[in-house]
Amino acid sequence: INSHAEGTGDITLPNLDILKRYKELGGELITFGSDAHKIEKQGFMYNEVCERLSSIGFKYLFKYLEHKPIAVKF
Repeated sequence: INSHAEGTGDITLPNLDILKRYKELGGELITFGSDAHKIEKQGFMYNEVCERLSSIGFKYLFKYLEHKPIAVKF
């Protein structure tokens, strides 16, 4: 999930409808990116993204270590 959705009319890419459908289909693995090109934009809207994901039933973001997903509860 990317929190830099400037110009799309939403706060994330993909948008809420696509995230809901992904969840309905059994999707679970989501990683976070803020598409930061400047240090001050790293983690941009992280809390809002976690709230959005939580509101539709997600409990974790994932990071990868040695190509294996590791759940990080938010």
